[in-house]
Amino acid sequence: IAYNPNPVNVQGVKMSDEDYLQIYNFCKDAIAKNKFAKYSEDDICDGTTYEFVFYDTKGNKYLIYDGYCYANEDLREIKKLFSKYQLE
Repeated sequence: IAYNPNPVNVQGVKMSDEDYLQIYNFCKDAIAKNKFAKYSEDDICDGTTYEFVFYDTKGNKYLIYDGYCYANEDLREIKKLFSKYQLE
């Protein structure tokens, strides 16, 4: 998994195997269960939204979630995990 918080910056980050596996499992589970297909947080409008996208080994793109991440514990946890790898 390559995390790139700035699409203009092509630099990526290297994650620990443990964090990578946690993110990978989150993505696979969310896709298999279509977990966030009908989820949204419309009551918050602070301008900070997140997009979670997974690409499989064939390059197929899966949109897991796009929106605010305040009320859902799974989204908050995965966002927190990604924040450990912020590019400077």
